[in-house]
Amino acid sequence: MWEDKANANGGRWLLTCGNQDSKLDELWLETLLGMIGDCFSHDTDPEPLSHYITGCVVAIRTRGHKIALWLSEARNETIVREIGRRWRSIINLSPNVRIQFDMHNESNSSSQRPMYEE
Repeated sequence: MWEDKANANGGRWLLTCGNQDSKLDELWLETLLGMIGDCFSHDTDPEPLSHYITGCVVAIRTRGHKIALWLSEARNETIVREIGRRWRSIINLSPNVRIQFDMHNESNSSSQRPMYEE
């Protein structure tokens, strides 16, 4: 998906859950509802932040389940971090759980450190 032109300069916020995490369904549902309900944008935003969200995906893995929120823009730190903060709020994520942001063009490298963390 990162090969798509809409994602060429983008990245993803990534939430990794334990493979026995009973909240995965709830986190996934709240993410989807937040996207559908345009909860990432506020009336006071100069430009709706939802315009930067290109999709989301859930991956069920034995080493840990993942939910990713895909963005078309990774170069604007203000936008990226604000979307990450709003996602945390929408899914009511505990403050001690970290999410990380990776650029799409660097996601294939397992040695690459996250660009941002929230």
